[in-house]
Amino acid sequence: MGAQPEGSSVAQAELAALSASGMRGRFWYGYAQDLAATSPMDFADILRVREQLQAASDRRFDLGLAIRGPERTEPATWEPEFAFARDQHLPISTHIAVTRQMQEKRRFSNSQNGGC
Repeated sequence: MGAQPEGSSVAQAELAALSASGMRGRFWYGYAQDLAATSPMDFADILRVREQLQAASDRRFDLGLAIRGPERTEPATWEPEFAFARDQHLPISTHIAVTRQMQEKRRFSNSQNGGC
């Protein structure tokens, strides 16, 4: 499960549901589908959720980040998100090349900008 960054209440509801389930697992903190491609994830709330998970008496859940990545954002947005995850030692999940058309578009765009 994941949470919308601007919605701490969404994250709280999902964490409550996970806790009530009795399961163990990873909580994937995500992004709102309508979050602007230039808007970063809410790093402060991610840290808050991590502290909440670490403070839980049963510690049944750990935290990962569900990042938009290069498929949905430009490097100015996703690079700091990846760097944050690395700095915080958080696992990362992202969609890459969802469609062939998007893959071709990104490949062309990256080649024009000196990337691979």
